[in-house]
Amino acid sequence: NSQIDVIGATVGTTYRQDPFTFTEAENFENKSATVQVASCKDGGQCITSLGNNSYVVYKNFDFSTEALQLDASLSSLTDGPSSMQVVLDSLSGQIAGTVKIVRTGSTDTYKIQSCTLSGVNGIRDVYLIFKTAAANACKLNWIKFQKTIGTAASAINGEDDYQVRIFPNPSDSDVTLKYRLPSESNVKIA
Repeated sequence: NSQIDVIGATVGTTYRQDPFTFTEAENFENKSATVQVASCKDGGQCITSLGNNSYVVYKNFDFSTEALQLDASLSSLTDGPSSMQVVLDSLSGQIAGTVKIVRTGSTDTYKIQSCTLSGVNGIRDVYLIFKTAAANACKLNWIKFQKTIGTAASAINGEDDYQVRIFPNPSDSDVTLKYRLPSESNVKIA
């Protein structure tokens, strides 16, 4: 008979990740053998060597509210039919959505690319499975789940460069933009 006595401590807590904040691509829990972490031209890191059927997995996302859209910062060289499947809980799990990866002109030029999702709620592991024609066809910088379709995801490319992309455009719902600017700024919203 075995017994464990614990005084003033916790035995095993499971961490949960917030899917509605930016998740850096390199913060995966597991990956296929070909996936590599690389430096991004604009700073930080990304994942690369995303050949056909390569994957990364992010575990224990807490979707207490259903996610209806995924935004991803991707770069791509090819015009070919490349995509990133969003699969739940295992490599052979439910496909919740598919991002059709569009050419950005360079693997150092990232664009926010999005897809709608279905059935993404509860505590889930998320597998991103890449379907590409070439081993170095694209790079992934970050992902972010959205609670509504048509919400804006923004990327700050430089100190003075703010960009917003609305998906789908036009949006079927109201869009709220939140931003922080210095007290003295020449930013105008048209």
